[in-house]
Amino acid sequence: MSTSPLDLDPYVIAMVRGTRILDLGCGYGHWGHLLKTHYTSLRSEPVRVTAVDIFEGNIGFCQRLGLYDEVIEQDVVTYLSALPAASFDTVIATELIEHFTRDDGTRMLEEIDRITAKVAILSTPNFAAYRGGGETMVGFNEWEHHLSQWTTADFSRRNYKVFGLSHKLHKTVPGAYRLFSVFPTLNALARGLAEGMPSIALNLLAVKHFDRAPMNFVFGLG
Repeated sequence: MSTSPLDLDPYVIAMVRGTRILDLGCGYGHWGHLLKTHYTSLRSEPVRVTAVDIFEGNIGFCQRLGLYDEVIEQDVVTYLSALPAASFDTVIATELIEHFTRDDGTRMLEEIDRITAKVAILSTPNFAAYRGGGETMVGFNEWEHHLSQWTTADFSRRNYKVFGLSHKLHKTVPGAYRLFSVFPTLNALARGLAEGMPSIALNLLAVKHFDRAPMNFVFGLG
């Protein structure tokens, strides 16, 4: 919610489509910065980027940096439910859904489907990561808690295409951590393998196109 894995960087911006962008659970404004420097600055038409977060510390931080055209402090599901259909071309919700209960997370997915015109981009840990709120660089954030775990099947049944980011073999295979430390090439191979095998991935990247645009992404995605 406050931060996203850096492994997402080469993928997410390359997937963005259109001129109306929504960043849900914007945190410290990671995607706002990259959208401004690597997406909006390269386009001839005006692009408007909106951010939503429930934690006022994140909201104030993003407002001070001027990373978005609009920053809204509100519960994500409440915000989405008030929008007309197809309100945004691209919706980004990375490392967010695990902060909701299963019921609220399902509602969020339903609302994202309804208000997205071109592409929805989500990510989540691919392991049980339950925790409470926590200290952040802008104060204690009670909403940092993790309340649910989501799987490839959860997204696939909603017609998302799911990719793997990094791998969790060092967590599940005895001796793997030392092996990858000694042979970094094996680690790189495992990361590449995880892209097409989400079951061994550390994080899941779920992408859904609503306008049937081709998936011409970098690093072999699509």
